[in-house]
Amino acid sequence: MIGSGRRITLSAAVLAVTLGVTNAYAATPTTFETIGPANYEVTDMSADGTVLVGTFSFGGPAFRWTRLGGVEFIGGNGGGIKISADGSVISGNVDVNGHNEAALWLGGENWQPLGGLGTTGCPDFSSGYDVSGNGQVIVGLGWFGCGAHGFRWEQGTGMVDLGRLGPGSYSRANAVNFDGSVIVGWDDSLFDRRGARWVNGVESLLADVPGNEIYMGSAEATTPDGLIVVGGEAGMPGDEIYEEAYIWTEGQGGKLIGKLPGGGAFARAFAYAISDDGSLVAGGSGGQFRLGFLWSATTGMINFQDYLLALGVTGLDGWTLGNVRTMSADGTKMAGWGVNPDGLLQGWLVENLPALADTDLDSVFDALDNCSEEANVDQRDTNGDGFGNICDPDLNNDGAINVLDLGLMKAVFFSADADADLDGDGVVNVVDLGIMKARFFGEPGPSGLVQ
Repeated sequence: MIGSGRRITLSAAVLAVTLGVTNAYAATPTTFETIGPANYEVTDMSADGTVLVGTFSFGGPAFRWTRLGGVEFIGGNGGGIKISADGSVISGNVDVNGHNEAALWLGGENWQPLGGLGTTGCPDFSSGYDVSGNGQVIVGLGWFGCGAHGFRWEQGTGMVDLGRLGPGSYSRANAVNFDGSVIVGWDDSLFDRRGARWVNGVESLLADVPGNEIYMGSAEATTPDGLIVVGGEAGMPGDEIYEEAYIWTEGQGGKLIGKLPGGGAFARAFAYAISDDGSLVAGGSGGQFRLGFLWSATTGMINFQDYLLALGVTGLDGWTLGNVRTMSADGTKMAGWGVNPDGLLQGWLVENLPALADTDLDSVFDALDNCSEEANVDQRDTNGDGFGNICDPDLNNDGAINVLDLGLMKAVFFSADADADLDGDGVVNVVDLGIMKARFFGEPGPSGLVQ
């Protein structure tokens, strides 16, 4: 074979797995760790992923986590604990004389109750579900007796009723964009929760975009500009049940993004988190227990835990990762909850995730692809250097493709030399020469396996 060792730091071993090949050689490896004690789950993170918040899984006190300070219990009454983009403002819930109220964290275990929309509850007065990125607006659900409406709260106005679209229906605000101008959630019909969006207080259904062809259930998250929305329980008109997660964009309407296999007859998929640019979506899919998923336009929906295993992430033995609840602005950090090796619910954090992409559309993700810009489903790499043959005419392994490599190819022309057979057809010929010439004076790759 032509060539010898290359100037790289990776092993030649490439392990085939469900989603491609194991990338155990990244300069900054993807990591997994538990967050908080058992029976606590992570619900949100700051934009840079350095501050996490969560709550007791069965209702109870909330916590705040940082790398330096670890877990700090901050009281409250559980539920939708959320955090602003800079990590300084936390919204949640607090018990007031036996009823629940949305609340703003004041530090320590102190909370400011935000009241309700009316003077009666059911028995709760309100529940907080999200805080805007700038920390100024809190949204959620308020009660008029046992009738529920979405609300928007800020210091200057207090709690404002977002209303509903029809008599007898209810609504809820699940998420809010950075400046508080766009709120998303649901407005129910007789049988289903319909995805809804409030822009500067004016409500519309996501399905109302002209030309939209799908039914969209509850909206769960939106980008900082409020132009992209994700949620769950979506499907085509006429479906008996709505099962898939969706992504919705202003002007284009909704798109089904699928659900994971399995989960039984009651399996549903919900998207709970989206990157700031809208390119990466995460959530959970399943029946009684949901499994975490990731989605991008080029890869479709994939099982999150399978992806981590394919990346060579350690510490997952005995774990089943459930809902991905939150991600950093750039999608490199994600957190949620799962079932730990002891069979208990627990929060987790994943950091240093590579971009989820398949640039060459060969069904091997870029981070695992030894030729990420040249389709090669077989991932053929005869000299084991981390670059697939189809993008590796550097036959002398010096990092440059030049006349020296051309001379080596000519010396084995019309032979079956494996390294010089770039296209893998069993013979070195003009096709391989053409591949080399197209890359002349360049470098091999790029490869997700070589840093």
